[in-house]
Amino acid sequence: MAASIAHEINQPLAAVVTNGSASLRWLAMKPPNLEEARGAVTRAVQEANRAGEVITRIRALLTRASPEMRSVNANEIVRDVLSLTSNELLKGGVTVRTELAADAPPVLGDRIQLQQVILNLVRNAIDAMSTIGDRPRELLIRSAKDTNSVLIQIEDSGSGLDPEQAERIFEPFFTTKPQGLGMGHIAKSRRSPMTDREDIVFVIDDDASMREALNSLIRSVGLRAELFGSAKEFLRQSPPSVPSCLVVDIRLPGMSGLEFQRHLAEADVRTPVIFITAHGDVPMSVRAMKAGAVEFLTKPFRDQDLLDAIQLALESDRARLQREAQLAVLRHRFDSLTPREREVLPLVVSGRLNKEIAKKLGTSEITIKMHRASAMRKMQAESLVDLVKMAARLGLPGTES
Repeated sequence: MAASIAHEINQPLAAVVTNGSASLRWLAMKPPNLEEARGAVTRAVQEANRAGEVITRIRALLTRASPEMRSVNANEIVRDVLSLTSNELLKGGVTVRTELAADAPPVLGDRIQLQQVILNLVRNAIDAMSTIGDRPRELLIRSAKDTNSVLIQIEDSGSGLDPEQAERIFEPFFTTKPQGLGMGHIAKSRRSPMTDREDIVFVIDDDASMREALNSLIRSVGLRAELFGSAKEFLRQSPPSVPSCLVVDIRLPGMSGLEFQRHLAEADVRTPVIFITAHGDVPMSVRAMKAGAVEFLTKPFRDQDLLDAIQLALESDRARLQREAQLAVLRHRFDSLTPREREVLPLVVSGRLNKEIAKKLGTSEITIKMHRASAMRKMQAESLVDLVKMAARLGLPGTES
């Protein structure tokens, strides 16, 4: 629960901070870009209001007060609870589907108690599906008009209850969990300068407001940003061929940030990754950094920390692409060698004399000298040292040490 609350509050706060930082950068330009700055400030105000709404909703949900019977919208209560538990659902790999009746009438009830009932049912469903591995983890919430009342049904794809347990679910403190006190659904009885525009920063975050805030901040320093709502959406395109990096939220729908990082490694996609999260912990950051992440930032973060990480990642990727381009040239040169020259080259770089190579290959020393000279010319090596370095980069035998 604490993780969900932290995530709900940190998301809009991070967007406020990022939009504010972007606005300052747009205003610092000569001349100032007032249109971009105004857009960033507008988004910051919207996100501040969103944070206030989240706090109000959480305060109401956690308040212990006497029942207050009012006309309430059951569908809105369901949506509020799903918003509050979105992080838990995502972490548990649960897909949510709602079928909320548009004609559901207002009902008389205590909004907070109804929220608590639905919250308990949703969290129980998440727990019930935590060990499921042979089928999708799905949660379905329906609402339907039932005369002058509203019927709410919550279904999950867990293993269910045996008949004896089903008869006891409304007993206070009954639970099927190994630990903890069961609530027994008790409420039932109550009711830096970066200006190379060729570079690309890919942003993957399921929060649209955070994507736009990051987009504004990244563009304010002259970089190009491309935005995605999920890892799978990004993976539909070809790997980038220009210097680039990824700014990725840890909690993503479908494929998490860490799973995405592992997928990139398995596919040999070496684009540097910067993780951002609203609720990171030490073990998670250690896993990410050990797997090669450039940085692991907790929302809300300082804009300069993110921009420094982006600059470092882009420089690293630019150097990688340069190394790969140079290696491709070397491979092209090596491919131009004759079969005999490819035989001679590893023996030359291993330090053998011409006469030793001639004896091993059953030919004359003068022939070996000719092959050696031709190989050095085609490889464009100015000296034996250059040739050894080239062979080492190509991974040829005799250069292991």
